[in-house]
Amino acid sequence: MLKILKQAKFLSPMYHVVTANPPYMSGNGMNKSLKKFADNRYPNSKADLYAMFIERIFQMSMDKSIVAMITMHSWMFLTQSYEKLRRNLLREKTFETMLHLGGRAFSSISGEVVQVVAFTVQNKINVNAVPVCFRLINGTSEEKEASFLNRHSRFSNIDQRHYLKLPGSPIAYWMSPSFQKCFENLPLLEEIATPRIGLQTGDNEKFIRFWFEVSNDQMCKPNELTTKKELSKWFPHNKGGENRRWYGNCDYVVDWKNNGEHIFKDKQEKLDNGLIEKKNSECWNTEYYFRESATWTRMASGNLAVRYQPKGFIFDTASPSIFSEDNTYFHLIGLLNSKISKVFASFLNPTLSFQSGDLKRIPTALIGDTSIKPNNIKKAIEIAKTDWDQFEISWDFENSPLINDKLSFSKIQDSYNGLLNYHTNLFEQMKNVEEDINLTLINLYELGSELDEVVTPEEITINSNLQYRFKDSSKKDTQVAKE
Repeated sequence: MLKILKQAKFLSPMYHVVTANPPYMSGNGMNKSLKKFADNRYPNSKADLYAMFIERIFQMSMDKSIVAMITMHSWMFLTQSYEKLRRNLLREKTFETMLHLGGRAFSSISGEVVQVVAFTVQNKINVNAVPVCFRLINGTSEEKEASFLNRHSRFSNIDQRHYLKLPGSPIAYWMSPSFQKCFENLPLLEEIATPRIGLQTGDNEKFIRFWFEVSNDQMCKPNELTTKKELSKWFPHNKGGENRRWYGNCDYVVDWKNNGEHIFKDKQEKLDNGLIEKKNSECWNTEYYFRESATWTRMASGNLAVRYQPKGFIFDTASPSIFSEDNTYFHLIGLLNSKISKVFASFLNPTLSFQSGDLKRIPTALIGDTSIKPNNIKKAIEIAKTDWDQFEISWDFENSPLINDKLSFSKIQDSYNGLLNYHTNLFEQMKNVEEDINLTLINLYELGSELDEVVTPEEITINSNLQYRFKDSSKKDTQVAKE
C-alpha cells in the first residue's frame, strides 16, 4: 500500500515542463483490467498505451506549460483509433515543433515497423499557431540528424486549424496548397463508391487452401459461377498478397459450401464456448460476395496497389474491396493506381496498413462516363492478366511462353531471347499505359506543377519485369537479360 501511495504522490503534482518516451502496448496486448481502465478513462486513446500517455501527460501539466514527447507516429494519421484524440489536441493545444523521423530513427532499431515522431506542444491553444515541422522519414539516423541540422525538409506553411478541415484530420504538415484544394473542392471516394471489408474465417488453416491443393471437381472458378456454384465447396478467395497492381494474387480458395455453412457452424461453436466475441461470430458483408469490384491488400507497407476482381470471388478482411452500382469502381482502379493517389495515401495514412476508412477519404475526379470502362484501364488489366497467366500459379495457365508457337524456335537460345523480348514488350506496354493514365489524371486534378507522369521500372508490378519479380536480386538478373 505504501508503494502505491508513493506512486500517487509522484503523479499528482502539476509541472511547467514534461518530457516523456512513453511505453507501447496495443489494445490487443492489454489484460482485462487494463483494457477496462483504458475503455473507461481514455476512450479516445485506448488503442495503445503510448497514446493514453499523451492524454495523461497534459493532465500533469500546468496551463501554458510545454510538453515534449517521442512516440510512434500512428496517432497523427489513423482514423478509427485516434481521430478524436487528434481533433481534441488540435482544438485545445498548440503544436510548436515536430520532427517526423519515420523508420530507422535509432541505429539500434532497424526496419520500418517502428515509425517515430518527436514533438513539443504548449498546454494552451493559440488559434494562429503555425507549427514548424521537419520531414526526416528517409535515410539512416545519421542522415536524419544531418538533414535536421542543415534545416532541410522544413515545413511551416500550414496553421494547425487547417488539419481540422481535412477528412479524418490527419496531421499532413507537408501538404502543398494544390493538394489542399483537391480536398476542399472534390468529392471523397465514399460519396461515389462503397469500400467494404470481407470474410474473416476464424480458422484459415481449416477453411483456406491454395487453389491447386483442392480437387478441380469441387472448385468453382470465376467463369463457372453460374454452372457450378451450388455443387462446389471451394471458391476463389482474395486475401491480399504481395504488392501487385491491376490483376493477380489469385492464389487461394475458401470453403463456402452451402453459403458458408462450415464457417458459420465453427464460429457459432466458438461463440457458445466463449472463445470469440459476438462481433467476430459474423461473416461480414456477405451481400457483396461474388460481385465484380476493385480490391487492394490492406497491409500495403506504404504501397497502395489496387487490382480488378472479377465476379466469383469472396474477399477477405486482409483484402478490402470497392463496389459501385455502375462502373465507377473500374474508374477508381485507374485513379488509385496512379501517382496522385500515392500522394493522397501518404497524407491520409503513411503507416503499413491501409484501411477501407482511409480509402474513403481520397478526393476523386473521374474521367468520362462511369457507365463504360475506360480503354486504358482495361488495357492495363489485360496486360497484368496476360502476365499472371503465363505462370503455373494461375488457374488459367495453359503453357509456358517458351513453347508458344510464336516464341518457340529450333535453338534454346533463340527461344530464350524470344521470351525476353516478349517480357520486355509487356513491360513497355504497361509502362506506356500507366504513364498515359498518370498524365490524364494529373491534368484533370491540375497538379502539373507537383507531379509528372513518369513511372520508374521498379514500379511496374508484373512478373515480366525482372526488377519487380526478383526485387533486391534483380540487378544480376537484369544484366543477364540484357546479355
